[in-house]
Amino acid sequence: PNRPKKPLRSYMRWFSANREQIKQDNPDASNTELSQIGGQRWKEVSQEDKDKLEEDFQSELAEWETAVAAYDEAH
Repeated sequence: PNRPKKPLRSYMRWFSANREQIKQDNPDASNTELSQIGGQRWKEVSQEDKDKLEEDFQSELAEWETAVAAYDEAH
């Protein structure tokens, strides 16, 4: 099996979940422009939502660290 992948950080988790909507709202935008628009929208996300995303990341990070340690020990 492959080494476990590190979980996505808060912003990337949010952007992945919202990318299609951003693309629908801006159908002619390039990938670079979509990233810029995403960055602008991220600034508008409530701190409460950002904190929840960060909590999810930290939880998954702890699980990932355990999984990587077990993987590295086995390989």
